[in-house]
Amino acid sequence: MLNIIKSIRYSLRRDYLAWAYAVAVLAIYVFAVALSITGVEEYTGAYGFRAIVETNEIVVLIVTILFVPLICSSDFSDKFINYELLGGYKKTHSYFARALYSYLIVYAYFIISCFISMIIGCVMNGYQSSDLQVNDLLMLLLVGLVMIFRFVSVVVFFSFLFENAIASPVVVYLLEVISLIPSMLLGELFEELKKTYILSSVATYETVMKPTDMVPGFVNGKDVYLPVYNWGENVTAIVVSFVLGAVLLTAGYCVFKSRDRK
Repeated sequence: MLNIIKSIRYSLRRDYLAWAYAVAVLAIYVFAVALSITGVEEYTGAYGFRAIVETNEIVVLIVTILFVPLICSSDFSDKFINYELLGGYKKTHSYFARALYSYLIVYAYFIISCFISMIIGCVMNGYQSSDLQVNDLLMLLLVGLVMIFRFVSVVVFFSFLFENAIASPVVVYLLEVISLIPSMLLGELFEELKKTYILSSVATYETVMKPTDMVPGFVNGKDVYLPVYNWGENVTAIVVSFVLGAVLLTAGYCVFKSRDRK
């Protein structure tokens, strides 16, 4: 598997499209950071971390639907994956090497994007834990791993289902848009249907990763609003995301394994 991951890295480093995607994501991220700083009286490290976490669902989706199909589908068009299997690698290695590298790429973006904004805030005004307690920061990183596991598993599944680097992101995008309709509309209209947000990866991320409440507080002689995270309220969504990710990852492997590549 390690050799396959090395070959994927080698391919991505020489892929102009991958570099174009990276520049586009960087531009979006810089804009998001600039927007989070604008209009904030005191941009701290804790606030910078929380601000990017709370707005990251769209960028994470973009990173996922751009890079995961490149990693998982590009080798079908030039038959490279056929030569890989003929060279003695098992289908298990070919599939899970691509899936694992996809997770690493997207989660690396998530971590780096959060900590860069935190570092900027720390340089400007220090960390200021009243904006985000360290234990909540660690929970956001852990729960974010589950959210990204769901994001990536969806795209991995469709990448191996369609074996096309264009079709899979288009289908995932359309499914996400369609699933947002019950998540936003029905959930607002009917109290008993609020849990429909779990149909959408973006809506689930937004619900789970944002504070459940903002309460007034008094810190360092200032009136502030403190974020409150109630992880117990969202445990069902977190578990559903993990289970859905595992099911789709397994389904993608079953699809890939069932097809003759030699």
